[in-house]
Amino acid sequence: MSKNFLFPRTESPLVFSLVTAIYTGIYAALAYYLVSHLVEADNITHPIDSKFKDFTPNIRAVVTLFLKPLIDALFIAGMLETLRRSRLSPRLQLIAAVCVLMGCVSLISLLFGIILIPLFVVYVAAYDHWRQTSFETAFSVAFIIQMLHNVFPAARMIYAS
Repeated sequence: MSKNFLFPRTESPLVFSLVTAIYTGIYAALAYYLVSHLVEADNITHPIDSKFKDFTPNIRAVVTLFLKPLIDALFIAGMLETLRRSRLSPRLQLIAAVCVLMGCVSLISLLFGIILIPLFVVYVAAYDHWRQTSFETAFSVAFIIQMLHNVFPAARMIYAS
């Protein structure tokens, strides 16, 4: 099965990022809602959040909006570029990258790690799809998709202050 069924058919990285962020954002919101009602989600803290917990809500919102997606996009790019140099088939490279992402999130919460697998597949496949154009385009698409997912949580932080 081709990964192209996941994505909008456009030549514009920005339109691609916006459309992909919308449909994966809906899944992410539903997944977060389910997890927060299945598990006591108050005790689940992202490692970056724990470093910035004493800062103002505005700084935490900036961290959520820019720093988290930047670190995730750098991690995805570094991992896929490293795997690209291996002798694995492209399909195994994508599977390995998704498994590593799932493992990292599972250190925080196993349930989050399992439920967010479809998002990891989209992030990794989007990077791989746009990598054929250029590294910068692939990195920016992965960054923008994740950043758009964090717009509402960041806005909630600012609004709640």
